[in-house]
Amino acid sequence: MKTNNFFALLALSLIQAAALLWVPLWWSGLLISFLWALSPLPKALGPGKNSLLFFFLAGVLSWGLTALWFHLRNQGLLTAQMGELFHLPAAALLLITALLGGVLSMLGGVAYSRSLS
Repeated sequence: MKTNNFFALLALSLIQAAALLWVPLWWSGLLISFLWALSPLPKALGPGKNSLLFFFLAGVLSWGLTALWFHLRNQGLLTAQMGELFHLPAAALLLITALLGGVLSMLGGVAYSRSLS
């Protein structure tokens, strides 16, 4: 991955993570991805900034790091209790949360690309 790709991915991930922390709505990552794709920034950065993989990785990073932050903040108590409920280990719940965030973020990018056609 080129350096500017990495920094664009990191920027989108941090914006989504900030939105998840300060505006605790599950669809905030979807909205941020849609607005990112709508802005002129991806076109200025070059090809690949509106791809599905780009949005998926940004969502995985932002949701995964946010879930990990909450997990560490309460010493894993909530994650352990939810794991008992679903008969899963805490790490699996964090992974599932990250993957769901990636899918939601990818849907935001797809919504923009479908609105163009």
